[in-house]
Formats: sequence, C-alpha cells, structure tokens
Amino acid sequence: MRMLLLISWRNIWRNHKRSLVILSAIAAGLFGGVFTTALMQGMLNQRFSTAIEQHISHLQIHDPVFLAEELPEYNIRDHEAILQKIEEDVRVLAFSPRTLANGMLLSAHMSRGVEIKGVDPEKEAATTGLNINIIEGSYFSDQSHNPVLVGKKLAERTRLQTGSRVALTFQDAGGELVSAAFRVAGIFQTANSGFDETYVFVNKKELDEYISQGVIVHEIALKAIDINHIGLVAKDLRRDFQQLSIRTWDEVSPELSYLQ
Repeated sequence: MRMLLLISWRNIWRNHKRSLVILSAIAAGLFGGVFTTALMQGMLNQRFSTAIEQHISHLQIHDPVFLAEELPEYNIRDHEAILQKIEEDVRVLAFSPRTLANGMLLSAHMSRGVEIKGVDPEKEAATTGLNINIIEGSYFSDQSHNPVLVGKKLAERTRLQTGSRVALTFQDAGGELVSAAFRVAGIFQTANSGFDETYVFVNKKELDEYISQGVIVHEIALKAIDINHIGLVAKDLRRDFQQLSIRTWDEVSPELSYLQ
C-alpha cells in the first residue's frame, strides 16, 4: 500500500503542468458545486421565510364550512373567545383577525377579479409586515374614507395610481351584492407577484359594515415567537375550539415543507 502511494505521488508530479491543470479543475468544480448549493439553499430559505412571514403565517383559523364554500355568512362565531385565548398565550408573537370576500375591482380602464382582505392595520403590520412592503402612497395613514391597498402587479394591469378611485363589488352576509367606492391609498410589492395581482387590502371595520353591519371574522392568522412552538399552540387551540379548522403552515401549504 505504501509503495502504491509513493508511485502515485511520483506520477502526479512527473508532469507538473498537467497535474496543476487537473488539480485546478477539481478545485474549481468543488468550489462551483458548493457555491451553487449554498446559493440555492439560501434562495429556498428566503422563499420559505417570505411565504410564512408575508402570506401564510404560522397558523390559520377558519370556520371549516368557510374553507369549502367561501361564503361570508360562515364566519368564526366565537371569535372573541379565541382572540382572547391567543392574546394571553405567551408563545404567540402577533395575530391578525381578517374579514375575507371574493369580489371584483372596477377601475376607469378595466375590471378584475380580486380577493379582498379586511384587516386591522396595526395587527396586520405586526403579523405579516404588510406596512413595510408599501412602495407608493401610505399604509392606511390617509384619513380619507374607504382606503384600499393594491399590489404593484394589479396596479400595472388596471393602470391604478395612488389616489385613483375604484369600485369593489362583493357579496354580503345576506347573499346580496354590494358595491362600494374606494380610493387607492397605497401600492405594495411582495416577493410573490401572483399574490400582488390577486389580493387587495381594506380597513376591516369598513368591510365589516358592508358585509354584516357588525364585527365578523373569517380568518385569524397567527405568528409564533418560535416556529417550533406552533405544533403545541395548534394542539391547545384544537382542544379548546374543536368546531373550528385550525391549520399549521405545513397544512395550509404542504409544498413549503419541502423547502426546509
């Protein structure tokens, strides 16, 4: 064995140029492979973090019928109790109660199907950081009536600017169509252009009045201090609120688990 190694070593340096070229090629290949792997892993981690922090959150709560039908009357009936439970849980960093509606956005140039989210500005900012994604205008700081936030992709397709007037049409809790005028207060941009083209955000209090003339909650998004705690948080909530659909991030979006 020792003799074989000695012969091999001498053979390597018999032709210095050839050996240096081969060693350089091996080193460059190893470096390229490690760099590419690290770059891809970093991109996957960034995509995972963005999807969790900006869109899905760690946990979502719904009325189970709402997930199937997406009708406004199927809201979380005992939302006061579950919101209090969440607020008292020291493992929870932030949460956002939302009112949801499928609707149409009508601008001066065209109409577009959208998903309308009514949010509490402070709670939504703490949960998803929507406020830091505003690239034009303001984040609900405009005191005008019925402000709406639209994504950059949607604004480009419908030729909207801050200050533009739009009409949103959606269904109320009684099954009637409601149409209301809104003014674009801000334009946001996230890492997901599909999200930016689909969702618009309005003030929850104003959307609640149009849908039911009272406080309603269709969705609660929750962000834990540590993502590793979310399983225990979900278990405790399922025990106390068995009538609700309580799903962790990997149940809402199973494909994200492959990015970890």
